[in-house]
Amino acid sequence: REWMEWEKYRPFVKQLLLEVGRVRQQGFLRMNTHLDGGEGVVIVEDFHPEENFLDLQMAVTDARGKAEVIPMKQIAPRRYQAKLPLWGKGRYLISVEGTGGGRTERINGSWIVSYSPEYLRFRSNPKVLEEIAARTGGKVLSADPEHSGIFTDDRRERRTTSPIFDWLLMGLVCLIPLDVAIRRIQIDWALIRSWFTLSRKRGPATETLGSLLERKQAVGERLESRRGPVAPREQKGTVFGQTPPSSAPKPMPKPKVESPPAASAPPPPSGNSTTSKLLEMKRKRKQDEEGKN
Repeated sequence: REWMEWEKYRPFVKQLLLEVGRVRQQGFLRMNTHLDGGEGVVIVEDFHPEENFLDLQMAVTDARGKAEVIPMKQIAPRRYQAKLPLWGKGRYLISVEGTGGGRTERINGSWIVSYSPEYLRFRSNPKVLEEIAARTGGKVLSADPEHSGIFTDDRRERRTTSPIFDWLLMGLVCLIPLDVAIRRIQIDWALIRSWFTLSRKRGPATETLGSLLERKQAVGERLESRRGPVAPREQKGTVFGQTPPSSAPKPMPKPKVESPPAASAPPPPSGNSTTSKLLEMKRKRKQDEEGKN
């Protein structure tokens, strides 16, 4: 109660009421609002004694704080109109401000968008349900679940389809690297085949060399046997009146060398080593030369 005994209590309360309370100001604008489907319509009329054109701007704010500013159009002398599509339920605050003819005026209003009237009905509407069933080819169920047939087994099968483009695209992405690998990578089938034939062993290299040396020796012996021994020359006396023969020996006719027969299959490799075969071949050649001399 001490603040009520304060000497400035009355001036303070008076100023507070004047600041908070509504102040009636003289204005010449009148506003009319209504709803037309999903749009809100605002009509403002100017009753000023002097007829002047006003530039009116309408600001609309909903309960969530969303705001829009729309200019109003003149549809008749001293009459202006604006339409705004509504974006939800609730209350919309409207503020119209106009300037022109050396004056500025303001007027406020509101819209209230309530829920659809059908939400106020808490009972079913059989007539509407029957119309829906007739248009869609359905049926109206009764309140008794035993006779309504909700859980019967005579339902029709429903089939749905889904696009497979995504799966095809994934398959194509997987096939591209495979195609590049088939075109670029070369596979050595001989190497792969050798992996499965590890049991086969190669023969020693000396067997092939020994068979070649034996074949060469046999061909040489055959050629030497065909040539045969060379006959010695006879020394004849010189006859008078005859020119002595030149001291130069006459060239011996070259023996005809027959082409060797076609090579037959090489003999089976022996068990001797390469060195022993070479020594034996050298010994035979030396014996042949001594026999000729």
